Amino acid sequence: MTSLLPRACATEHDTEELGIEMGQHAKAGDVIALYGGLGAGKTCLVHGVAAGMQVLEDERVASPTYALVHEYMTHSGLILCHMDLYRIESMEGIEALGLEDLLGAHDRVCVIEWAERCEKLLPKNTQRIVIETRSDGSRVFKELYHS
Repeated sequence: MTSLLPRACATEHDTEELGIEMGQHAKAGDVIALYGGLGAGKTCLVHGVAAGMQVLEDERVASPTYALVHEYMTHSGLILCHMDLYRIESMEGIEALGLEDLLGAHDRVCVIEWAERCEKLLPKNTQRIVIETRSDGSRVFKELYHS
């Protein structure tokens, strides 16, 4: 995935615009891991990714906190797989989701909120993004690099 980071976002609109750009660059097999506290803008970013990937109009992107995984079809036939692991407390719970089968599949782009809960399962080429909240309420999106 083309790196658009680091990026400062002063508003939710800015965050969604970043997501749109990311979605426009996304390709099959991409995995995007998001790290940040409650209210950091993870779901807002995913809304933008969905718009950039051109998710079908009848698909409303929502936080999958309770369903844990939502899949959305795009006009190109790619699937956006949006995962929220906030409520998962153990590796057993993650394994029960079948996460390993979804990550890196060649028919989808996976975006994972609270990705620190599945770090061991993330593919090597995962784009890891940390979201820092500044005292003025703005966000800074930075890419983490792992060897």
